[in-house]
Amino acid sequence: MTSSIVKLGNVATYYNGYAFKPSDRSPEGRRIVRIQDLTGSSYETNYFSGQLPDKFAIQQGDVLISWSASLGVYVWNDEPAWLNQHIFKVGFNKLQVNKSFFVHQIDYLLKASSDLAHGATMRHLTKNTFDSLPFRYPDQTEQLHIANVLDKVDLLLHSCSNVLEKLDSLIKSRFIEMFGPNEGSVRLSTVCTLYNGDRGKNYPSGKDRVEEGIPFVNAGDLVDGRISFEKMDYITEERYKLLSGGKIERGDILYCLRGTLGKCAITDFSGGTIASSMMIIRPNQNKVLPAYLYQVLASPLVEKQLQSSRNGSTQPNLSAKSVGNYVIPLPHINRQREFTDFVARIDKLRFDVQQQIEKLETLKKSLMQEYFG
Repeated sequence: MTSSIVKLGNVATYYNGYAFKPSDRSPEGRRIVRIQDLTGSSYETNYFSGQLPDKFAIQQGDVLISWSASLGVYVWNDEPAWLNQHIFKVGFNKLQVNKSFFVHQIDYLLKASSDLAHGATMRHLTKNTFDSLPFRYPDQTEQLHIANVLDKVDLLLHSCSNVLEKLDSLIKSRFIEMFGPNEGSVRLSTVCTLYNGDRGKNYPSGKDRVEEGIPFVNAGDLVDGRISFEKMDYITEERYKLLSGGKIERGDILYCLRGTLGKCAITDFSGGTIASSMMIIRPNQNKVLPAYLYQVLASPLVEKQLQSSRNGSTQPNLSAKSVGNYVIPLPHINRQREFTDFVARIDKLRFDVQQQIEKLETLKKSLMQEYFG
């Protein structure tokens, strides 16, 4: 690809969001868009009823760049809102650049420049570092070609993700169809054993984290009901032996007690441990099967009980006791087994789709390196 190299700061103008204070928030007005609203990790929405200069306002189609804590590029496709600090709004008022081409290249640059981020507690790119990033600038025809190719890969990835969501919906529909409100009910603690993460003096510290070893599972490792090893932390075997609780066995359900409340996943391995923000729910498999219990814990029935038992406002949390008091339906084990057999068939389809996603992600990574590396 023939192209010139320009500094990112010369491509567009980057307007930083407004530094809202807690006292600026109101129950109505325009929404305030924070980094967690872009990443999908927000558990509340903030509003501002006053007026600000237009540079802090965002509209549908605006390109936003998170440069602190979580580096990322996003296209805003929601109602008009106000932009919070630590996020740039891009003004395309310097070079003539295709918006989709720009978004793809920024995505590549942010991932490639993560090592340039500063800060121990909150990683961020300084404005000078950001403006100095090298931006490949081919002619308009080449920009459009690259944008079209990468957009098509993203469309295929999105389609595969939609298939996964529909397969999940199919499982939930089957669950509702098979297990109505007339099932016998029990408290969770009567058919499961609950274990907290070890919070004592032997809790793993930073020096105990290693690249390979015993899995140390955090809430971020729970993805679509499964455990993801992609960014997982590990601890030394010596530290693992010192822990008095929270040790994982195959078929356990890991459940989040803080942050993303109720997020859960079934384990298909043994020998790991959990962060202090989580707990292990170990079903008595003579009475309740893990795949069935996972669907119960992810159902609206438990969601209502979760919301009524949560504590805290800024950092919501659940107690192990409140989780043990969840009331769940308990059909005969044979009917649970019929359901889990159905789930196993769906899982085979999920596996095929997930493999296709991995191939597309590899292809996209290769294309990004070719176009922007």
